[in-house]
Amino acid sequence: MKKYFLVVGCLMFTFALNISSSAFANDGQRIMPIVNYLLSHQPAKHYPPGTLFTAIPTETNVAYPAYLDSITGPVFTNKITRLSDSPGIPVNFPYPKTPSWNSDGTLLMLTHLFMNGNTYELIEQNAWWDNDEKKWSAIDPNIYYAMQHNNDEDDDGTNDHSFVKRDVSTTLATGAAPSRELLITFSGAVYEKLLIGSYEGNIDHKDKYVVFSAKKHGTNFLTAIVYDIKLRAIKTTIDLTNVRWVDDQEHQIFDWISVSPSGEYILMNWVDDPNNENSDFRAAIYQYDINMNFIRKLANQGSHGDIGVNAAGQDVYVQFEYGSRRGIWGYDLASGVETKLLPDKYNGGHVSCRNYQRPGWCYVSTTAENYREIFALKLDGSGIVNRFAQTHTTGGSSQGGVNPDGTKMIFSSDWGGATADDIYEAFVVEVEH
Repeated sequence: MKKYFLVVGCLMFTFALNISSSAFANDGQRIMPIVNYLLSHQPAKHYPPGTLFTAIPTETNVAYPAYLDSITGPVFTNKITRLSDSPGIPVNFPYPKTPSWNSDGTLLMLTHLFMNGNTYELIEQNAWWDNDEKKWSAIDPNIYYAMQHNNDEDDDGTNDHSFVKRDVSTTLATGAAPSRELLITFSGAVYEKLLIGSYEGNIDHKDKYVVFSAKKHGTNFLTAIVYDIKLRAIKTTIDLTNVRWVDDQEHQIFDWISVSPSGEYILMNWVDDPNNENSDFRAAIYQYDINMNFIRKLANQGSHGDIGVNAAGQDVYVQFEYGSRRGIWGYDLASGVETKLLPDKYNGGHVSCRNYQRPGWCYVSTTAENYREIFALKLDGSGIVNRFAQTHTTGGSSQGGVNPDGTKMIFSSDWGGATADDIYEAFVVEVEH
């Protein structure tokens, strides 16, 4: 590769010397094919073949891989590697809406495990640098953002809530904790709780905006705070007094709030009709602009979903739906137009759109008994999928996540009960090449 850049450098120098001469067009014609070749011939990205989704029963006779060992899945023939080894190397698996890999895929963080993103070797096993709301930057592979709650930044005797920026190059170079930059602190005397979307929020793809979900002392409603990371300033604060925040999961009204990838929109999942006897339509997704001005009720259901980017580069929300709308649905945020992506939900599961370098797809994990698997789903309504692996979990969702370019999926599983004490270990699957 170095010799190609040398050739391009020499040609560009020649081009500069002749920029005022009549040779301008000829030099440009000679140079641009080489530049275009180098730009278009990036390392190949390998995905499972695109096929129409059909239910395939789980193959039960599959060997349980040892720590950092790999097997080939017998049904979809992709490489599955085990990443954790409880209790010695335990894992607290990240939620699918939280990015596990950094922006160039070289680092992987599973709450307190910090490892090489390609070989999966441990860099730091006890990475308790922050609470569990760590969000990798989408533009700088060394940066992540996080919340810290057990501190007293303003010396008022209360545990404040601090939004911080961490640089892991410190850890890679010296083994020390990542360097810390304090971005903003919210007083613990004012706010009882303050979270990044209540664990399900994200930062936009330009590292520009984040929306915090906050609960003030003595209140039972959501306060939404839109923060401009680049300007280091609060953009908007609004008390949503009708959106009740309670900790009782069974009677919960507010679920999550998050900024979209473009930074233009904010979505909120909440139970806007708690007394509705039709449980399929008690919750909803509401859409706002970045200043928290209401735009529309985007969806009449609010379920497991994530905000991603379609093939045209526009924000899209994807979620499972139930009852009369059984299936997986996508919503274009610019227009509000909805598209049914799959006609069944395979008993629900989780959606991850952390594949921001592969627009036009989302990544899904299903929970239907004997049909539990993880796959990529095209957002155009064609039903085309890339099937990565059956997850071999005996119950619930494997919570499949994805790396930025969509070539790898991460999931949790008790491997048919083969794990020690039925603990759910972490696995990664990729196309072997």
